[in-house]
Amino acid sequence: MSENPLINKYGSWGMIAGSAEGLGEAWSIALAKRGFNLIMVDNQAEPLKSLSQKIENDFGVKTIQLHIDLYESDAARTIMQKVEETGCRLLIYNAAYSLIKPFIKLTEEELERYFAINWKIR
Repeated sequence: MSENPLINKYGSWGMIAGSAEGLGEAWSIALAKRGFNLIMVDNQAEPLKSLSQKIENDFGVKTIQLHIDLYESDAARTIMQKVEETGCRLLIYNAAYSLIKPFIKLTEEELERYFAINWKIR
């Protein structure tokens, strides 16, 4: 058994949705520092790839990169396949969708995307 109580509780894999930048990047690094292998989910391919490589090099853990837009209808199925394959039991949901403009100026499509990603309403 590992000396790491988090790995003892959750297993050796963690999944971070919205993992490539900002708070998601911080979560990814924090878990990797604690020895977690990571399923990294983000809709930004280049930052995802770059951070994944940095984490593998700096912390010696494995990463799985899932370049996915959470708005896509098959996103949950794709993510859950990797969760099941790895036995992942720790989820950090950091993903969000936001536009910088007055809420009342959002189009119907933007509002639908906003609610679907932030609250999974479809």
